[in-house]
Amino acid sequence: MSRRADPARIYEARRAGAVARLASRDRLGDDRAEELVAAWELEAELRGIPRGDERFWSDGAAWMAERVSAR
Repeated sequence: MSRRADPARIYEARRAGAVARLASRDRLGDDRAEELVAAWELEAELRGIPRGDERFWSDGAAWMAERVSAR
């Protein structure tokens, strides 16, 4: 019998991955990467995109990339 996926753990893992990618790949540093992911979480809420929706991280990656390239 397999274990059920825990949506909260999956979300936290994906969030941590997003912060790590921004910090290292885009050379933002940990604090700025954390701020950018937190800003996306607020933006997604305003757009009505739930955290469990498959678009959450794909739309978020595009949104964050726009902000990184604008700096």
